Amino acid sequence: MTRDVMAKDKMAVSTLTSTSTSTCYPNRPLPQPSPLVTVGIPFYNAQQTLADAIRSVFAQTLTDWELILVNDGSADGSLDIAASIADSRVRVVSDGRNLGLSARLNQIARLARGRYLARMDADDLMHRDRLEAQSGFLSRRPEVDVVGSGMFILDESGRLVGKRLPPMDFSARTVLTKGAFAHATIMGKVDWFRGNPYDSAFDGCEDRELWLRSFARSRFANIPECFYYCAEYNSFSLKNYTTRCRRHARAYRKHAPALAGWGMTAALVCRQELKSAIYTLAVTAGLENRLLSRRSQPLTSDELAGALQALQLVRSTALPLLSERNASVPSPSSGPAAKEQPLSVHTIDEQL
Repeated sequence: MTRDVMAKDKMAVSTLTSTSTSTCYPNRPLPQPSPLVTVGIPFYNAQQTLADAIRSVFAQTLTDWELILVNDGSADGSLDIAASIADSRVRVVSDGRNLGLSARLNQIARLARGRYLARMDADDLMHRDRLEAQSGFLSRRPEVDVVGSGMFILDESGRLVGKRLPPMDFSARTVLTKGAFAHATIMGKVDWFRGNPYDSAFDGCEDRELWLRSFARSRFANIPECFYYCAEYNSFSLKNYTTRCRRHARAYRKHAPALAGWGMTAALVCRQELKSAIYTLAVTAGLENRLLSRRSQPLTSDELAGALQALQLVRSTALPLLSERNASVPSPSSGPAAKEQPLSVHTIDEQL
């Protein structure tokens, strides 16, 4: 753990506590004993998707979990949805501020009571076997600090369109060129996350910077199966992407020389500049989704059938709700967004 990251993290916490008040919903005693897994979901204006993300936690085959939902200053109905969940394993934290992903992930690590911490995004879903598979892996491989997995890709209508498998080689070169994980798929030891906090100065590529900074003193692994559903299409922002490219380049300048030398560092920085230029041209031509699709692999018919069946089970999972807030949470069969609708048998047959 580097002192500068810890200092910035402590300063953010100090600022938060001195200028705002955190509120937990619902206000109830924490269940005992501590759970095996903490699931952390930071959310910002996610009222269209948050209910399904939460459903995917309740659909898990492993039930020894707690869920921490952290509101990052939402201005829509997200907080009402989160606060509507009536289960002692769920904690909702809101301080009314927008601090960004890195600060919220660090906050979740501090609040976590589990042995392991699994993160996910508020517009995605987990496969129902995710927590059982990854916690089992970490229990069997105690030398591993963080484990990731592959993920299924969903288009703008919530249809499965492909898969993305993670690297299995964790050499320095692979981590530099391909990254270690699909960030939202990771589960790791809570103590590791506390000792290796994210750096808010690299928001947008906070994961890559963390893997590079901690690589020499950590053990990473991936499971070559998909335990996550990622909504990727129609979420692309050129401004955010070019900012990420600049921050990736800065992370490489900071960490790559020690891992691979200055020649490799220069090549990696140039690669980020080239990617930024290519995506700028693609957006101008309306081809950004085509570029995104090239990052994924097609599914076999058996893979598609299994993934769809698991996805339907997740989307049809009922949530325990506080009666006075029921109206704020979309039911499994209704809601404003297509991706909050359960897949019907007709839709499954159509995709197959």
